[in-house]
Parts: sequence; structure tokens; C-alpha cells
Amino acid sequence: MNNRSKILIVDDDKGNCKRLNKLLSVSYKTQCANSGKECLTALESFHPDLCLLDIVLPDMDGYEICQHIRKNPKFSETVIIFVSGRLSTESIIKGYECGANDYITKPINDIVLAQKVDLNLKSVTTERELREEVKLSTNTAFTAMRETSDYGQLINFMRDSLECTSYEALTEQVFKITDEMQLNATLKLYTATGELDMNPSGISRPLESELLTRCRNQGRFFDFQSRTIINFDHVSVLIKNMPINDKEKYGRVRDMLATLLTAVNAQVNILDQIKRSETLHDSLLHSTIQDVHGAMQQIEATTRSQEQRSMKTMDGLIHDMEGSMMSIDLTDAQESSLLTILKKAAQEMSHIYENSLDIDNQFNSVMKKMSKLIMGQGNKELNERP
Repeated sequence: MNNRSKILIVDDDKGNCKRLNKLLSVSYKTQCANSGKECLTALESFHPDLCLLDIVLPDMDGYEICQHIRKNPKFSETVIIFVSGRLSTESIIKGYECGANDYITKPINDIVLAQKVDLNLKSVTTERELREEVKLSTNTAFTAMRETSDYGQLINFMRDSLECTSYEALTEQVFKITDEMQLNATLKLYTATGELDMNPSGISRPLESELLTRCRNQGRFFDFQSRTIINFDHVSVLIKNMPINDKEKYGRVRDMLATLLTAVNAQVNILDQIKRSETLHDSLLHSTIQDVHGAMQQIEATTRSQEQRSMKTMDGLIHDMEGSMMSIDLTDAQESSLLTILKKAAQEMSHIYENSLDIDNQFNSVMKKMSKLIMGQGNKELNERP
């Protein structure tokens, strides 16, 4: 047996104590006590692994001492072997109820004593090892279940984050997980439209924002006191209650957050690309509308100019024909017929001009709508500038 094991021998017979001490000190550390009071004092200073306890003592019996030992959690694993010259069934039952592990009768057989001491100490060691194995297995099982739950949350996040169409919706998903992990978090996104500071309460804290900005280049993980800052290209997070003193939990939380923020970083990049595409689309639309507006203005000016020239040409033609008829040898009937034809053409030209005025009105209506579109696009671009 391990030489470090300690045995306390409690017997009011000093000669018996001396003999047992000589026998057991070869393999164990031993100490003697000749009364219940001495036994209780030795328990606190010697902390024995096994106690050979005589039932009959001058100041108190072994059963009282056994009950006292079992009430103290410090001695929960201390082996108690009762020693008595005569053990009845009743005394064995009473000893068992008090918490004794074994018994031996006087006169003590050295071989039997050695076997009982060795067997009981080995039994305590085996029980201790079994408890440690059970504890380790239980912790492993709980850790496995906890990790399964944690990674289940990550899988759900990755699925839900793909449906996020805004930076705000994405941060809501992040805070949902940090809340479930009982982490107090503040988030900063570096987006195509500028920096975005977010926390679960929705109240911006300028000092935390400045801290995240200044520590952005401190590496992936930056620990100080019970806080940790984690940095990625498009996201930084401040955890204000990181379990730094719990090495196992800290490692698990850190791995979880690294995986979570890797997904957040990728999703911010996707949202940035969508935002850039929308901006480019709006810019192209704005430019196209302006080009069409300019072209329509030019068409309108050209059309009006041609209409005026046509009317002026027709008026001139009629005037010239009326002047030329005086020198042309035409009958009255021929002059009248020719003037009728010219006046009819002039009337048709007048109708065409009137119709063109209607077209102008419609054209002006379209131009006003185009102008509103241009102004609307311009205001939208101004509002979206970071």
C-alpha cells in the first residue's frame, strides 16, 4: 500500500497501541491516541486515511467518535475499523449505522489486521478513482451536449443570416446567439456605407465605439480584464463578461465566437456587394434618365422649329402665289381654283400645327415626370452617402 497513507490507532491500552504502532509503521504513517478527546484532536492535525477505533474508551465510546467523524465532510473518505474484544450482531449493526467500514476482534491477529487495512485502503482508492471517472465522464457528456447545442445554434445562425437583407437584421441574429450564451456584447460593422455601431439595447455608447475602433489592429483576439475584443475585416465585437478565469469555458466560447464572426464577416461582404450593385444600378438609371431627358428636350426644340418654319413657308407661298397671279394670264375661274387649293393646304397645315400643340402638351407632361425622376434619384443618392 502507498507509504503515504496515515493510520490513527485509538486504544486506551497503551501497550496495545505500542504493538499496533510498531506493526503498522513499517508500511504506513501512524499516530496513537488513548482517549476520545485525543482522537478528535489528532483527527484535525493528522488527517488519517484510516482509523483503528476501539469501541470502549474512558471518556466516550467509539460509536460517538464515529458519528462525529462522519458529520465532518473533511473525513468523508476516512476508513473506520472498529476494534473490540466482543462484537455482537447488535453492535455490528450499530457500528454500520454510525458509518463504520469494518471491524476486527481482540486479540488482534496481525495477518488479519494487515489484510483488512490493505483491503479497506485499496477500496477507498478504487472508489475515489471511480468517482473521478464518473465525474470526468459526466463532464465530458455535458460538454458534448453543450457543444452540440452550441453548434446547433451556429448552424441555425448561418441559415438565418442568409435571409438577412440589411445590416441591422444581421446584428439582431448575432445578439440572439450572444444572449443565449449569456454574453454581454457590443458590435461594430465596417460596411460599404460606413461604420455601424450596435448593441442589444439599441443605445449607442460612444466610448465603446471608440474602443473598438482603436483596438481594431490589436489582432484577432485582444483580452483585457474580463473583456475580449475580436476583430475581423468587416466586424469587431466587444464581449464585456468573457469567462477568462475559466480556461475550458473561455476556450469554448472563444471558438464559438470565432466561428460566428467568420460567418458574420462573410455576410457583411455579401451585403456590401449587393449595396454596391444597387448604387451602380441607381447611378446608371439616373444617368440614363438624364440622357433621355436631354434628348427629348432637343427633339421638342427641333419639332417646334420645324413646325414654325413649315407654317412660315406656307404663308409665304400663298402670298407669293397671290402676287404672281396678277401677271399670269389665268381666267377668274382658274385663279379661284388655285387659291382654293392653296387655302385648303394652309388649313391642313393649320390642323397639323394644332395637333402638334396637343403633342407638345403630352410631351411637356412627360418631361415634368422625367424631371421628378431625376430629382428623386439625386435625393436618394444624397441620402445614401455615408
